[in-house]
Amino acid sequence: LEAEASMSVEELLARYKGKAPMHTADEDDDEEEEQEEEEEEEDAAAADRAIARAALEGGGVDDEQEFVPGEDGEDGVDDEATLEEEERLAAQEGVDPRASEREELAALEAEASMSVEELLTRYKGKAP
Repeated sequence: LEAEASMSVEELLARYKGKAPMHTADEDDDEEEEQEEEEEEEDAAAADRAIARAALEGGGVDDEQEFVPGEDGEDGVDDEATLEEEERLAAQEGVDPRASEREELAALEAEASMSVEELLTRYKGKAP
């Protein structure tokens, strides 16, 4: 390689003219990735054609169907009832269900009044 580095382009062309180019492992990996991408694109195109064909035949796919409670095993129970039950249980245990919310709001208000430097010091090195 050191000898080739000092050769001119003409000398290199003369030396390797007619020889098959050498492939590196990186080039082989790139070719495999390109082939996989082409296959994925072909699969996606086939799926798109199938959806279009189904739509033309009247059996189209409707991704924007309206949610109806009780379908797909849903029992339609209101989540508000669950929240109220959790609050009632917390009150029975003597725990204020809103305490953590108040603590979080207080922490956010304290951070809002901090300078950028203070915030950087506080969160520097912490994972998101």
